[in-house]
Amino acid sequence: MTEIRGIYTLWLREIKRYLRDRARIISSFFQPLLWLVIFGSGMRFSGTMIGSLTYQQYIFPGIIGQTLLFTSMFMGISVIWDREFGFLKEILVAPISRFSVFLGKMLGDSTDAVI
Repeated sequence: MTEIRGIYTLWLREIKRYLRDRARIISSFFQPLLWLVIFGSGMRFSGTMIGSLTYQQYIFPGIIGQTLLFTSMFMGISVIWDREFGFLKEILVAPISRFSVFLGKMLGDSTDAVI
């Protein structure tokens, strides 16, 4: 039961950190829209077709991959910040396994990526 509570607590911490960072929320919504709408419309007017796909259809999987890549980079940076400010030591001495710590942080950042 303590493992599940530890995973939930770390998941909730990551969600709260994401929701409190307004710049990250705004950039995560507007960057994909910028690529799809602005650049996609510009390429549509130029008549660019990739096989039978439009430019928006062609670039959409890349935008999803780019979003997941940046989310994983933020996860790595958050581990570095936790280490620098001493929070990582507090997590590691908690009575939960290191796999649960990893799982809680991974689930929290995965939820951020889905949002």
